[in-house]
Amino acid sequence: MKKQASRHGYIAAIIISSALAFNALAHTNDNFALHKPNDCDKLHPNVAYSQSAIGDVDAENRIVEFNAALFSPSDDADAAVYISNDTLSYIQFATNYRFKIESDTLKYIGYENRAGEFSLDVPAHAFIAGAGSVGSAASKWKGTHLHYGKQFLKHAEGESATASESGWKLVGDNDTIKDATYVKWRFTLAYTERDSIGKDMPDSIANEYVSDFKVSIDRVMTESLLTEREMWFSDAARYPILQRHRVYRLKDNDNEACDTTLISQFSMYYPAAFQYSDTGEEPFKEKPRNIADNNGSDGKIYGVDVSEASAEGERISVTLSSQTGDTDLTLTLYTDSGIRLSTPTTVKAGAVPQKHTLPIPSGAKGVIILLIESDTGTQSQKIII
Repeated sequence: MKKQASRHGYIAAIIISSALAFNALAHTNDNFALHKPNDCDKLHPNVAYSQSAIGDVDAENRIVEFNAALFSPSDDADAAVYISNDTLSYIQFATNYRFKIESDTLKYIGYENRAGEFSLDVPAHAFIAGAGSVGSAASKWKGTHLHYGKQFLKHAEGESATASESGWKLVGDNDTIKDATYVKWRFTLAYTERDSIGKDMPDSIANEYVSDFKVSIDRVMTESLLTEREMWFSDAARYPILQRHRVYRLKDNDNEACDTTLISQFSMYYPAAFQYSDTGEEPFKEKPRNIADNNGSDGKIYGVDVSEASAEGERISVTLSSQTGDTDLTLTLYTDSGIRLSTPTTVKAGAVPQKHTLPIPSGAKGVIILLIESDTGTQSQKIII
C-alpha cells in the first residue's frame, strides 16, 4: 500500500497527460458546434512516441513541422466519447477522464480507472473560447486521490492554465494545413503542503515514510509534475489534427532553480479524413446552400411547400406540407462550411401545413444550414443563430 501511494502522484499526472484529445472545445464561439465532441464517437488517431514525430514548433512564425510517417495506428490510443447531461467522459488508456460542460467551456473535474479516482474540488478550466479571438484561462485547484475509489490516499493541488492562438500552419511530409488554431494546456500536480494536513485528516503523505525504500517525505514533497499538452485544430475536422503531450518532473534545488526532467511524451496525428470515417461526418463537396435537385436548378423539392425556417428559443422551426399527400422528408443541420451538426431526422409532410422543429446544437452560433431532403429533391435554408 505505501509503495503504491508513493507513486500515485506520478501515475495520476501521467494519466492526465494522455487525457482529452479535444479539451480545447472550440477556438471561437461561432464554431463551437463544429468542434463540440459527439456522444458515442469512437476515435482511432495515429500515435507516435518518438520525439521526432513533431519537430520544430516555431511560435514566432506560427509554424509546426511534423513527420506523418512516424505516426501509426495503436489500439491502446483508441478513444470513446460519452455525454450524460452536463458531464463529458473521454475514455482512453483504460481511464475515464471527466469534464463538465458549461456553455462553450470544458472544465476538467478528474479521472477514474481500476487503480483509483482523482477528483478536483473545483473544476479546472480546460478552455474558454474567445469570441472571434484567442482565448485564455487560468485557475488554481485542489483535489484528492482515492485508492480503488474507497481508501483515501492523498491531498493534491496545482494550477491549470490555457491559451490559444490562431493563424498557425501545420507542415507535414506531403500535407500542409493552413489557418490552424494552436492551444496549449499546462497542468501542475503537487502534494498539499504537509503542515496543512490536520491530525483528523486522512492522508498517506502524513506517514513518516512513503515506501518500503524509506523515501524522505520532505524530499517527495518538494517534487511536482507539469503536464503540457499542445493541440492544433482545423475547421475541417471536429477533433485536433495534431497533438503533443509531455510530462515533466519538477524539483527545486538549493540554488532556487528548477530541475526539469521529461518523463513521458507521446503525440497523436488525426487527419480530417480519419475523423470523418470514425464519426460518419463526411463533408459536402460544396456548401449545402442552394443545392440543385433532380428537377432543376432552383433548389426546390417537387410537390413540397417549405416555409422560411427560423430560430425560436432553443429550436429551429420550419413549416412543411405536401401537395401529393404524405411525403417523407429528412431534416439535418449543418455548419455553413458543410459539417453536419445533427443526426438526420425523418418527418412526414401532409396536405395540411405542419410545423416541425429541431433543437439548436449546444453552443451553436452564427450561420446554420437546414437541409431538407426527399426522394424527389433537396432544398436548403440559411438560419442565423
